Amino acid sequence: MKPGRTRWAVGIGCGLLSVLFSGCGAGSSLSPRFVSANNALVGVGLTASGAIRQAPLGKGKDARFRFESAPGCFSWLAVSDGALAKLEASVVTSEGETLVSAESAARETVLKACVTKQGSYQLRLRAVEGEGEVLAAMYRGGSGAPEAKPEEVEGVGTCASPKLLQPGVVSGTTARGESQEQGSCGGTESSETVYSFSLATKQRVTLELDPRFDSILYVRRDACGESDFEVACNDDAGPAVSHGGSNSVSRIDGVYDPGKYFVFVDGNNGQTGSYRLTTAIAEVPTLSEACKHAKPISFVQPTTGNLSTAFDHAHASCGDGAPGPDVPFSIEVPVAARVRIKQKSGDFSPVLHLRRHCDTDQDELGCSEKSVDADTATFVGSLAAGTYAVFADATEKDAAGRFELDAETDVEPGSGIVGDSCKDSATLLVADQNIEVDTFTARDDVAASCGGAGAPDAVYRLDLDKRMRFIAKTLASETKPVLSLSRGCGDAKAEVACGTTVDQVLSPGSYFLTVDGARPGSFGKSRINVRVSDVARQEGACKGATLLKAGQTVSGTTKGAGDHFSVTCAPASQSNADREYKIVLSQRTKVRLELSTPTWEGVLALRRACLDLPGGVTAEMACNRRKGDAHHAQIDRVLDPGTYFVTVDGNGASAEGAFTLRFQSEAAK
Repeated sequence: MKPGRTRWAVGIGCGLLSVLFSGCGAGSSLSPRFVSANNALVGVGLTASGAIRQAPLGKGKDARFRFESAPGCFSWLAVSDGALAKLEASVVTSEGETLVSAESAARETVLKACVTKQGSYQLRLRAVEGEGEVLAAMYRGGSGAPEAKPEEVEGVGTCASPKLLQPGVVSGTTARGESQEQGSCGGTESSETVYSFSLATKQRVTLELDPRFDSILYVRRDACGESDFEVACNDDAGPAVSHGGSNSVSRIDGVYDPGKYFVFVDGNNGQTGSYRLTTAIAEVPTLSEACKHAKPISFVQPTTGNLSTAFDHAHASCGDGAPGPDVPFSIEVPVAARVRIKQKSGDFSPVLHLRRHCDTDQDELGCSEKSVDADTATFVGSLAAGTYAVFADATEKDAAGRFELDAETDVEPGSGIVGDSCKDSATLLVADQNIEVDTFTARDDVAASCGGAGAPDAVYRLDLDKRMRFIAKTLASETKPVLSLSRGCGDAKAEVACGTTVDQVLSPGSYFLTVDGARPGSFGKSRINVRVSDVARQEGACKGATLLKAGQTVSGTTKGAGDHFSVTCAPASQSNADREYKIVLSQRTKVRLELSTPTWEGVLALRRACLDLPGGVTAEMACNRRKGDAHHAQIDRVLDPGTYFVTVDGNGASAEGAFTLRFQSEAAK
């Protein structure tokens, strides 16, 4: 039951119904002397709201009676004959919410409730024991109806006596208040002024505080003096323009359920002063009402919108449930086709979800909070001809700001792309690069051992004139692609590797990289990182690695050494020269490596093998920089018997130069 709605249920005996009926029990009938010409019950204070109904009711069966009602307090009466020993009764709103319910062993049952809005209400009766006839009616008023609440009076601005807050603008000062409360975002040691307002229905409330001091604005529900009942708190939301921008406006904007609320105008660090508080209250449309006003999305030009005036109507399966305000749109797909819809916003984190019908969450067709592009959520999929509902939503509950929707479509089986097949494959450079692959309009030409059958794909050709290491991995994607590498395009027997990542040392020759969908009908844009490196150069550095002995300190320089490796704890190490050393251990040993680089920022890495292993298995065991400062690095590890490699590298632009490296060891217990 929503706050602010009164409900109660009473099962009664023949006493009350003796007023309504001549006699009591089986065969009782309405007594005409108590029913006026307009169907009012004389002497009881009840005015009929609809006709008196009658229906048979078998054991375990339901009878349902619909009544129309304006706001007010009502009584729903159900009278059964003697064969019905137990009756379940409930009143349900048109939205399916149970307003009030009861179970009674008496032959007469009365349900009472007060409702706040015009609507249809259904009295549902179920025979638990026995069977027979039931009479039902709905009456306005009646004994037991809640008494009218006394009118609130204007207070002095404390929790014990809050000022009344109405829509509009009020001015005031906190200088004459008391310091009793504080909000979660501030308000210490400053006196506050307290306002109150009540909501009978769910409404959107906007509060904007324009102060001449460093202010805090917070709201509590039901309990004024309890901080745990806070529902919102805001410190700075922008410059206070009416006073020259020397202070900041505090702003709260939210949708609140029925109930009583307390608004606190407070200050930071003992500050007080005058202010202007603007209050706006707006009705919250239902989801059905919002769906009726859904604007169509164009396939020709961007469609714009704004969440600042929206409400949270719909939730979704991604984006933490999409708790933010949302705007419904419609999109018409004239024929079965591939469809891509993007929601982009720089003001909030977008969530885009698609439904077959706007006003129900039971038929969600897709949900996205990510994309290849920044600040974008993208839906991609194949849709049958028809009209669909698209929700522009957000991951943040208090999201606000503008967004843009872009939609595009393509026919099945795809209009084609460059690199669509083996014959017109695109060329990959022998270098480190990011490639944008979009299979939205591609056809299905190739399938690999790990997926791709029935999904559009793109094919790239790589020509190597010497032994190289090839790594390909997905950085971002509208879909989750699989990558396959083969010596012959479309030849399953020539496949070298297949998976979400490819990492292989390759002999000279021609190879084909296919970007494919993981599932049938899976397509979209992906950003793929491709790295092609000279293995011979790394292998040469490993073969020339200097052997370190226990207790030894070596001096050297990385200048002129060449860039062979990159290390994980220093992203900027990839373009800097490095030196390699090796350690040979005959028993389990506790090892310490200390690097000193007096004039540049050094990095120290320890590897179990010189080269990373194929398949993306890293050989790096430990990496360290800035042990105390930017000129020292240190690694402490306990190692099993074997050969290990040490890399001295640099972090930052031109991080190269002289260094000292000390190696210490002792037998591990």
